[in-house]
Amino acid sequence: MGKFDNVIIISDLDGTLLDDNGNISSNDLKAIEYFKSEGGKFSIATGRTVNRTYFLNDCLSLDFAGIFSNGATIANLCDKKLLWEKFMDESAREVIRDFHHKFPQNGIIVYSGNKDYFFNIDKFEKTGANLDGFNIYKENIDNINTPLNKIVIISFDDILDFLNEEYKKYLDKIYFSKSNKYLYEIIDKSINKGNAVDFIKNMYHFENSKIITIGDNLNDLEFIEKADIGICVLNDCKALIDKADLTVTKGNVLHKVIYELL
Repeated sequence: MGKFDNVIIISDLDGTLLDDNGNISSNDLKAIEYFKSEGGKFSIATGRTVNRTYFLNDCLSLDFAGIFSNGATIANLCDKKLLWEKFMDESAREVIRDFHHKFPQNGIIVYSGNKDYFFNIDKFEKTGANLDGFNIYKENIDNINTPLNKIVIISFDDILDFLNEEYKKYLDKIYFSKSNKYLYEIIDKSINKGNAVDFIKNMYHFENSKIITIGDNLNDLEFIEKADIGICVLNDCKALIDKADLTVTKGNVLHKVIYELL
């Protein structure tokens, strides 16, 4: 019997497993391998698309499907095989078109299938993020008529309250969230990492396993709530801290969780 038999860890990426340079520390990689050698199973849940996460195959092997696009997509990372996908309500299209026409200076990314439509791409680059893994397309926002997976607004001002007030008539279909300091997301009301965890549990018959989730921002709220043990990486997201069972400081997060908290 291994120490971590029937223990499942699902970790967020940016701000959690990945450092500020987009890498996994050697300490975390060793901790994950130890966890797996003792019977544990490991995977990820991220706001990134499968394409933007594929680089992890160079250093990490997942034990089951990953959660992508904040729960809109579930896929095998090793071969990009899509297992489940959920598209956004059409009201999201109305919101982002209206926002873009009112605030054309803001950066926007519209994810639709395998295409990533960028508006003011320079705003995204100013956040310090790179463009690796994006399948970049440019199009008039009014001409994007294919189903939408996710929408990101780049803003250097805090606009979360504004979005909720400006588009409150749509809040029965969509909601607004934050994935880091500059990225605001429009997400379908039925889509979140927490619901995706339920899907994973049923798919792999993890009902009798202990599910541990680790995240760092508002888009991890349901993800933390659905876990047997929800762990928050300490930052300024009070709502997430309040919901978490445990907290951990940033840096070598998986090493701390596996060796100190479990």
